[in-house]
Amino acid sequence: MAEDEVVLRLSRDEALVLFEWLYRTDKTTNDFVDLVEDQAEQRALWNLTCLLERELVEPYLCRRHTGSRLRLVLLAVRPMASVRARTAPVSIGRMAE
Repeated sequence: MAEDEVVLRLSRDEALVLFEWLYRTDKTTNDFVDLVEDQAEQRALWNLTCLLERELVEPYLCRRHTGSRLRLVLLAVRPMASVRARTAPVSIGRMAE
């Protein structure tokens, strides 16, 4: 690694969540133009998106399957308190004998 590089470590799930957010944000902010103050910030976001896209296989899968995978990943990555607040409790009754 060159001295001027920074290495970020993410789980595959975290990388997919970040990629999907960057992808959506790029589309909704006119190529990040509406989000950034400087073109260097835009370039950094594009580069990050490209690096994640190069590492992940999921963005190339059918969007329907990627959406299902993303929902599972969001549950896995989301803090437990947040998951508990958004999911209804499940009652498990005794099975009839």
